[in-house]
Amino acid sequence: MKFFATTLLAATTLAKNHGSITIDMDGTPKTVYVVSGDWGNISVHDNGFTMKGGSRVYFADKATDNFDDSDMYWEADLMGNHFSYEIDISNVDCHLNAAGYFISMPAYNQSMQPSKGDSGDWYCDANHGNGYWCPEYDTFEGNKYTMATTLHTCEY
Repeated sequence: MKFFATTLLAATTLAKNHGSITIDMDGTPKTVYVVSGDWGNISVHDNGFTMKGGSRVYFADKATDNFDDSDMYWEADLMGNHFSYEIDISNVDCHLNAAGYFISMPAYNQSMQPSKGDSGDWYCDANHGNGYWCPEYDTFEGNKYTMATTLHTCEY
């Protein structure tokens, strides 16, 4: 009888730049890049994007295809400003969740150093996502039947 051992190595998620959109910043156009993990099913079109099947996107200041730079993310200055967007959730059925939210990226470890975490993309959220806590403001969570907005604090 022969035994075979297989070792699976954890692969770091690669980023994929899907293109750019233009955001109006008080009358000044700002180009941001729509970036996801390489597994994301995203298409950029008509100054917007479509997400399918469990994807997540980030807005980035840089057109990048890797998560090596913790400073790649676009930081929206919300103080005294507003951020608006349109979403089409007509195909988001019951038991599915579409969400738009702000979080403070990159994630920081207990030594206050940026940390990629297990997913390799610097992600954090108020539910200890990727092993790190950070404040989260859910501007939309729901589907074509229900919706909610939530302001989460970051209390370890």
